[in-house]
Amino acid sequence: MFVEVDNCHETAEEIAAKLLKYSRFFKRQIKDTDGKDKPMWRTRWMARVAERGEAPHPPVLIVFNHIGARDPNRTVPRLQ
Repeated sequence: MFVEVDNCHETAEEIAAKLLKYSRFFKRQIKDTDGKDKPMWRTRWMARVAERGEAPHPPVLIVFNHIGARDPNRTVPRLQ
């Protein structure tokens, strides 16, 4: 699991941009030793194998830590 901690200093747009970067990173592929494409992130991190096969990407948990001036309760709907 990847954890992104938001201390309420970034805008919803900045957080959304980070999520897009995570998405691009998880889509990157490399050749495994058997010559088959494999998600690059799996060369560094393990993920649970689901009933229907391997998970395409690990979960990303966003933690809102209300330290800054922005209200996280108004950010979540904007991210959705």
